[in-house]
Amino acid sequence: MQYQVSIPTLMDFFCQGEHQGFSEADIQTAEKTIGVALPTIYRDFLKTYGLDPINNRHNHINCPPKGIVTSYSYIQDTLEDWVEEFQEAKEQGQENRYKDNGYFALWQLPQEKWSAITDNYVLLWCENQGVWNAGYRLSDLQAGLSDPPLYISTNDDYISFAKCADNLDAFLLSMLWDAAYGYNGGVRLTDSTQINSALSQAGIDRKLLEFRGLLSACLDDKRETLYLYYNNGEYQELCTANRNKPAPQAKPVFEKPTLKYVPKGPYHIEVTFDQGIDPPNSTHIHPLIARVIERMYGKRLLVRYDWMKAIGKTKGLTLDLRDVIIEPDGTAHAPIPVNLPSSFYLDPADWSIIEEMPNLQTLRIENLIVDDFSFLSKCKNLKMLSLYNTNFTDCRMLLKLPKLEEVDLRFCPLEHEEVLQTLDIRQVGLAKEQQ
Repeated sequence: MQYQVSIPTLMDFFCQGEHQGFSEADIQTAEKTIGVALPTIYRDFLKTYGLDPINNRHNHINCPPKGIVTSYSYIQDTLEDWVEEFQEAKEQGQENRYKDNGYFALWQLPQEKWSAITDNYVLLWCENQGVWNAGYRLSDLQAGLSDPPLYISTNDDYISFAKCADNLDAFLLSMLWDAAYGYNGGVRLTDSTQINSALSQAGIDRKLLEFRGLLSACLDDKRETLYLYYNNGEYQELCTANRNKPAPQAKPVFEKPTLKYVPKGPYHIEVTFDQGIDPPNSTHIHPLIARVIERMYGKRLLVRYDWMKAIGKTKGLTLDLRDVIIEPDGTAHAPIPVNLPSSFYLDPADWSIIEEMPNLQTLRIENLIVDDFSFLSKCKNLKMLSLYNTNFTDCRMLLKLPKLEEVDLRFCPLEHEEVLQTLDIRQVGLAKEQQ
């Protein structure tokens, strides 16, 4: 049992073939954009492991050269969306409406004085909905710190950040902990009794666990099983991952309590209650999209205007089984949004609300059946698209996405695959030499 598991060892564990990294040229271009060199320790990670699929299995590292930018650049983009509204409020003497809006405070200042409100951060990572972002403080890089701490946004904006890791090693371990969930049949336990039993059955000595922050990792070389253990004093979690898919009759390292049967996807989302008659002039919205938008923006969604504004500003959207309830008979449905106005109508066959997301750059629809993919033609700013294990077929639709950089079409019943060879994009699941 290895109790001191390095990041290179973890990356080897999650990589079945050769590691894939970004080029020196891409990294230098990113550094030119942000105006400072990245720490050598992170440059080496990007060049050796940056393109390994595990980095994007749950959340995502930002890809150089275009993905690594500063929080100030995103603030500038956001202010462009708000400028008319802010200007109107100022002209009408209604500034008090935005007294708690950090963007309004920044809008009234020249950029050189923004530091009075927020530091500038070099963004390296985003969570799967594009809501939370993490990276280095720009001033730390300018000071030449070799392994500076990392910070994460805390309020669904590019203004409020808090330290999330003392160094890169702790940050990457946390990133891999998220990515390990369910990896090759691994399990996640949160009950202390089950965790204690699992650690005992695996022969893990708690006294030998080495914590980096609140996380520790140990690797059973013989069984090729990884254990990631989190403990903050009040809450604990054990996540396991297997290097290879277990054989059909293989006995697990430890027994997990039997859960209800969940059939394999892709699934078609249904509405499980009677909405009544579709009211005139209603806005149709897919129930899963409504659920995810509400989870992303929460209590700020009160009326239709709030919802449409949130939809319009969305840059990242992930629609997968994590927000889906699957019944034993295979029926799938999304939890009903609490604050959805009556002017909306939940329609599981209508995905067109995605057309109202002009800023959408990352779209993940995974393990779901989509009734109509025509909305894709309107996603002109889309850079990353995952349709993993959906019913997507016609690759020619990708020709209408001028900014597309990466696509995941694994387990899709594809037609016209020859189109993929004409596109200058990265295809997830293909070996480097195949691209």
